[in-house]
Amino acid sequence: MGTDGSPALSECLLEQLSEVFDVIAVAIREADDADQAFRFASQLVETIREINKNAGDVRAQAALRIKNTRSLSAARLGDRLGITKQRAYELIKAAESASSPEVTSNASSKGEGTWPNT
Repeated sequence: MGTDGSPALSECLLEQLSEVFDVIAVAIREADDADQAFRFASQLVETIREINKNAGDVRAQAALRIKNTRSLSAARLGDRLGITKQRAYELIKAAESASSPEVTSNASSKGEGTWPNT
């Protein structure tokens, strides 16, 4: 859900994320310096890896929220989400072990240099 509770807002933001990736990929492919392009592509992979981990954390926290607000067992949560009881249990444990309900990303602070100009 978006900050205003709108699923459309979330879909719009995900679409924008995909568009940003496309712009970055084009910039890397069109970079004049192949070595620099490789470095930025590697940086992109690491940033996406971190985003992927954070997205998994957000998903686990959403599953835990459903479990708690609906007072569901892991088996019932799994049924509701279309996943196995074991996977539901893993999501619950991952969410409970998360240090903070807010996802923080320092992906942008890991950057070296600037993105190539297109």
